[in-house]
Amino acid sequence: MRIAIPSEAPGGIQAPVSDHFGHCAAFTVVEVDGTGLASLTVIPNPDHKSGDCLAPLRLLQEARTDVLVVSGIGRRPLVAVERAGINVGSSEGAQTVADVVELFRRGRLRRIDAGNICGGGGHCHSD
Repeated sequence: MRIAIPSEAPGGIQAPVSDHFGHCAAFTVVEVDGTGLASLTVIPNPDHKSGDCLAPLRLLQEARTDVLVVSGIGRRPLVAVERAGINVGSSEGAQTVADVVELFRRGRLRRIDAGNICGGGGHCHSD
């Protein structure tokens, strides 16, 4: 299972979780198997033009991501990610990538759906 977590620079297992999918510094992609963490890759998230919210999705598809775990995501990217066959979970309460991996391992990730998406503009977490 390949899990992508938007993270702050420089990425990695101890990197802080980024608040937003599209504007994170990097995606830390962890592969989890039956015994725990099998591999880790950091994919830089280059700046993208306003309105090109799907650029990060292309990175995740190239990384063969199964699950995206985010703190916030807008409606358009959520729909596109789900249509690409990637499940979306909430990193709510996780401070680091390692925290997200532990939540996943324990089966405690909450699914994100249209009822709990980000409204955009960077203000979705206080609503």
